[in-house]
Amino acid sequence: ERENKIDVFIRERSPGLNDIVTMALTSPYHVVKTQKSDKPVEFNIEQVTNEGKPPLPPEDETYINAELNKEFKLKIGQAARITQDDIRITLLDVLDDSRCPVDVQCIRVGEVSVKIDARHNEEKNLGQYILKLGGSNNEAMKEFSSKGYIITLKDVEPHPRSNIRINANERTATLVVTKTKASD
Repeated sequence: ERENKIDVFIRERSPGLNDIVTMALTSPYHVVKTQKSDKPVEFNIEQVTNEGKPPLPPEDETYINAELNKEFKLKIGQAARITQDDIRITLLDVLDDSRCPVDVQCIRVGEVSVKIDARHNEEKNLGQYILKLGGSNNEAMKEFSSKGYIITLKDVEPHPRSNIRINANERTATLVVTKTKASD
């Protein structure tokens, strides 16, 4: 609010032309309650598209330094950079965690899945991938191979407990990047 008017800033985010999206009708809105005023209201709208690229951390110091063939840990939103091969991996989210709590005896082990974004040589996008641990297809989903590299999910911590709710900002994924034998 200024002396002579009220500014309202709106950022509309939409997918790019080549992005894959679901066909769904939505009515997104955001209601903000303010005090009554006789001042004129000015709306400032900014339209943003991703064009298929999730945002990268803006500065090199936001990356965690990692090495090929060595495990590293990422929190949600953190990115690691393997400088010798210029690979950048961002942990986007822990999608679900149905693993058996460590203080309970379960019939099935459950599973945990994470979503990552991987890039090579600056902007060349290797893709976004969902990696899973546990469940019946453990070996098929815990790693992926692209452009001569294998990215493997080793663990997600903390492990669930029956009496403790885990916040998203407490979760870390342990990953390792290796070269395929053909790329050596």
